[in-house]
Amino acid sequence: MKAVQAIVGVVLCSLSALSGADKRITTAPNITPNQSVSATVYLDFNLTVGKFIFFRIGDGAYPNADSTVNEVVLTATTTQLPSGVTNGNNQAFSWNGTAPVINGSTSVSLPVEVRSNAGQINLKTTVTNALAKGSETIPFSDIKISSSDSNLPAPVIPDSGTSASVNVVGGGSSIGGTLVTQRSANWTFNYVPSTSGLSAGTYSGTLTFTATAL
Repeated sequence: MKAVQAIVGVVLCSLSALSGADKRITTAPNITPNQSVSATVYLDFNLTVGKFIFFRIGDGAYPNADSTVNEVVLTATTTQLPSGVTNGNNQAFSWNGTAPVINGSTSVSLPVEVRSNAGQINLKTTVTNALAKGSETIPFSDIKISSSDSNLPAPVIPDSGTSASVNVVGGGSSIGGTLVTQRSANWTFNYVPSTSGLSAGTYSGTLTFTATAL
């Protein structure tokens, strides 16, 4: 199954200062040569800080974009035949004939990172290509994601379309307080089958993850 490394482009800060001068000159009556005079000037400043957002799953490191799309490779596990079965031809064994069933899969973990100064960040995922082998499909919702940090939760994968969004908890930066979000975690992917009636083969699909700050 193809997973996603989505890096939502980094928009670097744009800083500008605008100044306007209000020049005023005050003179005193020409009474004595020692009469003091003064002038007052006002400057108005505007400082614009642009929004940025950085999001990665898998390879890559802030602040560089990475075009690599990581792949999550899961192998389904099944219940085993009764113990004591000997491999080979014409080997007799008493067995009730119940077929093995798929009961899960191996797991794969990928590093995830989100950084932004744009306020509340939410994450969602979209099924771009169904999890399929030819005309056969597996519900993408059978793929479950757990996060190592509740501050950076993973969205629940839908069968199709786009998931509900989940919020990233702000903060996490040692220098930005709650004004800058900097969160990292490991997301672990597992297959939890909703049905055991699957034919052998490799089922492939694509998810697109998106981080948004309004």
